Amino acid sequence: MELHRKIKAETGLPIAILKPGEEDKLSFIAENSSPLPFKFNTRIVLSNIDNKNYEYKQEITLAPREKKKLNISLPAGFPLGIWNINCYVEDKKIPGGQVFGQSSFAYMKPSGPNSMSNPDFTFGICDHIGRWSPSEYDQGAFAAAACGIKLFRSNVGWSLVQPEKDQWDFSRFDTAIALLEKYNMKYCSSIAYTPKWAIAQGAQYTGKKTSSARPDIEAWKNYVSEVAKHLGEKNFYYEIWNEPDHPSFLNASPEEYTDLMIAAYEEIKKVNPRLRVTTGGFATVKSERARLFHTSVLTKGKGYFDLYSHHEHGYFESFQFAIDNILIPLRTQYGNEKMPWFATETAISSAYGNDVLQAETLFKKLLFAWSRGAIGYNWYNLKNKGSEPNNQEHNFGLLSEQWEPKFVYGVYNTLSLLYGQASYVKDLHASDKVSSLLFKSPEAQILAVWPEKGQNKAALLFGTDAVKAEEFDMMGNSEVLPVNHGICAVSVQEKPISVKFTGASYVDFMGELASIPNGLIIKGKPLILNLSLHNPANIKQNVLIDYHFPSFLSGEKLPQSIELAPSENKIIPLHFVVNDNLPKGRESSEIIIALKYPYSNWNLNCSSSLKIAPLIENLPISQRAPDFVLNKFGQNRSRFANNPGTMHLLWQGPKDLSAKIWLSINGEKLILNAIVEDDIHVQKETVSNSCYQGDSIQFALAFPGQKGYWKLGAARHESGNMIKSIWTYPESLNPEEVLKNMSVQIDRRGTETSYELSIPFKSLGIDPSLAYSGFQFNLIVNDNDTDAREGWLEIAPGLGSNDSPAEFPVMLFKNTSTGIP
Repeated sequence: MELHRKIKAETGLPIAILKPGEEDKLSFIAENSSPLPFKFNTRIVLSNIDNKNYEYKQEITLAPREKKKLNISLPAGFPLGIWNINCYVEDKKIPGGQVFGQSSFAYMKPSGPNSMSNPDFTFGICDHIGRWSPSEYDQGAFAAAACGIKLFRSNVGWSLVQPEKDQWDFSRFDTAIALLEKYNMKYCSSIAYTPKWAIAQGAQYTGKKTSSARPDIEAWKNYVSEVAKHLGEKNFYYEIWNEPDHPSFLNASPEEYTDLMIAAYEEIKKVNPRLRVTTGGFATVKSERARLFHTSVLTKGKGYFDLYSHHEHGYFESFQFAIDNILIPLRTQYGNEKMPWFATETAISSAYGNDVLQAETLFKKLLFAWSRGAIGYNWYNLKNKGSEPNNQEHNFGLLSEQWEPKFVYGVYNTLSLLYGQASYVKDLHASDKVSSLLFKSPEAQILAVWPEKGQNKAALLFGTDAVKAEEFDMMGNSEVLPVNHGICAVSVQEKPISVKFTGASYVDFMGELASIPNGLIIKGKPLILNLSLHNPANIKQNVLIDYHFPSFLSGEKLPQSIELAPSENKIIPLHFVVNDNLPKGRESSEIIIALKYPYSNWNLNCSSSLKIAPLIENLPISQRAPDFVLNKFGQNRSRFANNPGTMHLLWQGPKDLSAKIWLSINGEKLILNAIVEDDIHVQKETVSNSCYQGDSIQFALAFPGQKGYWKLGAARHESGNMIKSIWTYPESLNPEEVLKNMSVQIDRRGTETSYELSIPFKSLGIDPSLAYSGFQFNLIVNDNDTDAREGWLEIAPGLGSNDSPAEFPVMLFKNTSTGIP
């Protein structure tokens, strides 16, 4: 991409937001900032989150330093959402053309600025407004307010407010607060970071970050008191430190932090008892160190905070597990379950092209936190910190570094529009296949629905007295859903949706209308899936069926219609043949069943996710490709993706950590080979079951007929000794037998670590012949380059944090003695 040529959208607003009905205000500006003329045929492509494209071709002629407006009009029915703009110069040498410029614009109804507020829940953002240039202040404040943000979290950095003991300067924060008030937003601050002059005697700090040192208690109390006097009730709440459980932010013990929090609480309440104090925004609850901080605050610090603050960056599933299985039980254990909490900073980066994942994560995290008692949610952050596409810390923003809207910005706006005046009602518990959270606004009840990871997508029935039902996608596009005899049918989709029931006094789950299970594709074997259909009407219906499936399948006499008696449930076997053009890898696909219920006027879908189980040639690893290759960002799980102070601990690419993995069967033994590329090898653990804290592998085996699964691991200690570990095993089987008979050889040469493990099937409790009928397998490669487990690469989810065997891939070997599986 040539940086002196670019294209961007302009709408007359501080950022590129185009309101419906004002399409004539949209301009595309092409700019040539070079000293040379530019004349080429170009192709301009507008694309959205659903990969829908609109193309325009025209010749662009630009003199040196010239800007020119391009004449492009949007077609009728143009969907709402964030639209990426990609301009390509036609070049026969480059497929698709050479990139001329990239930008984006938001086609949406802005949910702000306005003066409305919600006493039950606050939509917020976290960013470092003090680091913006003065020219960005108004642009940033408008961008935040336009998508419905009501609270702006930053920090009153101690060294900025009090650079020396007798110097005070609140000017930049006074400017920021005044600007936010202009757009009806409130300010909230974390009070943190020790200046050099205020470090306590003997206090330690992390690396070169003197700001992480424990402060002198008297200096600390004076600072807190002055901040409270100056900001008063203009500050929404006073957050006592940012991520105090992380040493790079505060190098102190849990008890020392709790003392700081208690002292701050007492000083703030002296100034004004109405001022609200929250605990430090804890980075996580999943590490042992972090739980010590939570425990200290919940016990010793009980009564010295008004709100509980928590972060937990990363994937939604990890956030969900941490809140439901650790944070809430911990708070309950110490009698703090009724204390309100605030998700003060939690997000996920869009690095490595994960813009869609980022957008979905906001939708799920915000509403889930709300459903678990949070009174507010702050996304981190408003705009990207940089422009490197594969730098995680650069890509957390709702907007790009150049203030261009990302998909996640459109999601924030939609959530604010739909749920901005709502309150949480309950989890509907529609099924174990979906999350379904019900909210209530003054005019409607609103249902948020998304499929659980790895589950099939069914059509669900909801009872309601709504006068109107509408389905909204993440970008705010809506479609009316028929409500017949108090029943509404909803298709669960891959991406989260909202269903607005206008005028409803109730919404209840009534069961599945249609579903089809997920399928496993095996070459040479037929696929039979049972389609479940239900007729909730009191008359018979002839349900019309249409099928959409991948080319490697052929349907055998698939029914085009099914007659259902009143209130009848029926199961229809669907027969498919697996064709010879089956992909060689493990690519996933799906079967979509389109259903039409004529009487009820329902047109909806259910679908089956298809996993391919390739037939593995049981050959030596030198004679075949790896069964799995781990070298992509999407396979990486980081424990430090939220902390700019630990950027060096983030995955840097395949040379940092990658792996090739083979499984094979040798007579009565299962053989596991892995070749790991790892730039630095660290393994210091002396307790075998803690080996995952250093460089190591962990793997799982789930065999048919066994109740439970095996979770094992291996590592090479820095002394050269082999480590064998076992964490989980099926009922009635002997783990010691496996550890005794498992052979482990691990060699380290240069930056390469090779693993070879051999396990007798007899020790695992199965007959060797059963191994050829298929079993489930998963593996992660743990990474430690310093003194902490940075994260891991995984074949599939469900092993590194919250275990979920349903996610494990299926291994199917070709039996060399018979030639068939």
